[in-house]
Amino acid sequence: MSLLTVLLVLIVVGVLLWLVNTYIPMDGTIKKYLTLW
Repeated sequence: MSLLTVLLVLIVVGVLLWLVNTYIPMDGTIKKYLTLW
């Protein structure tokens, strides 16, 4: 995997986690764990 691919995957995962964090209310522990990434 090229560096560009890795960066793209990280960005996509980051955005998805942010969306989940923003729109789906979750247990505080899970939210804290997700925001560490």
